[in-house]
Amino acid sequence: MQLTKHQVWEVFPDAATFESFQKKFAELIFIKKEVPEVVKKSAAISEKLLLHSYYEYGFIDVSLTHAIFAFEKALRIKWAEIHGKESKLQLAGLIDWFYKERYFETLNDGLPHQLRHIRNGKVHDTNESLGGVVFIRKVYDTYLLINDLYEDVQLRIKRTDTRHKLSDALSKLTTTGAMLYCNDQRLILFSVFPIFINNKSNPEIISLFVCPIFDQSPYTKNEVYTPKYTVLKLRNWSLKDDVFEGIDIETEKPIYIKLIEDKVNASRFTIWSENFWNYENATINLFSTSQPIDDLFIKELQEFQRT
Repeated sequence: MQLTKHQVWEVFPDAATFESFQKKFAELIFIKKEVPEVVKKSAAISEKLLLHSYYEYGFIDVSLTHAIFAFEKALRIKWAEIHGKESKLQLAGLIDWFYKERYFETLNDGLPHQLRHIRNGKVHDTNESLGGVVFIRKVYDTYLLINDLYEDVQLRIKRTDTRHKLSDALSKLTTTGAMLYCNDQRLILFSVFPIFINNKSNPEIISLFVCPIFDQSPYTKNEVYTPKYTVLKLRNWSLKDDVFEGIDIETEKPIYIKLIEDKVNASRFTIWSENFWNYENATINLFSTSQPIDDLFIKELQEFQRT
């Protein structure tokens, strides 16, 4: 029997060939060396199923289901390592316990239980519905959660708590009106978000999503627009008295984020902000930064778990 590309992939330019498909949709799944061998074997099977979904589209769903079974297996193994006995909890109870103990690192707190619901749905589904390509990301998300079980919990608690506090503080600055000072640049800011803090490195490195204000006029309420942004990687950073500062690790130059001090730029921000909020559901339906932040977070977490 000769294998042929599934017709679904014909509409995806990045799936023109098996090699381009593999690069875009089925990259290698990384598993930390500390993860038990039985779970590593499951990851290898999930990976092969994703590769073969080029020929049989339904294998994406099979790959995710297999990954979720591996997730439950990993939780039970880790529970036994911690408590010295097997758990009698169902999957929901296991997820709740590990979530409470801060074993998971994700921007989507509901992800572990979403995976459980997908598993339950596949068990009881009589309609043979497929998640398809939208499930590919969840395969990788599942194995990131498994890797999380074998990261340092105290380091995770420290960096996530710091990131949440910093996110709130930076959000208040940009809502009031803030400016980025970097070399000779002065940028009025729309959004700043701490993507990830690498506290394994010495010194710690923070990855900062920075999005300046932008011309809103070309865009209508029927479009979704991701504004232009940049990512700064900074060392020796701090936030004190509404002033954020750090050293750019690429240029070795200091950067500052602080409230706008001059009347001209304060007026520019006020006018821009008023125009922005005239758009209906501006931050949700029109000008969105959530997708690039999610993608950047996953990339940072993947790199972090490899160290």
